[in-house]
Amino acid sequence: MLRTTTAATRIEHATYNGMPAARFVTGEAFDWLVAFEMHDGRTTGLHGIRNPDKLHRAETVLPLDRGGHPLWKP
Repeated sequence: MLRTTTAATRIEHATYNGMPAARFVTGEAFDWLVAFEMHDGRTTGLHGIRNPDKLHRAETVLPLDRGGHPLWKP
């Protein structure tokens, strides 16, 4: 699908599933994310995410806590 827009897109640093990532935001909308899989200091994979359900989870920061936090699911 091709999308066009007149608004500027900005790129923000992020982390997704423990990987360094870049968030692409157009206007106020979080459009997509690319995560960089790294091994020994080299990029070994790129993961592009556009699914709105997965992007919504990318905006939620969960604490690293195994002590019974209600959102923690081992």
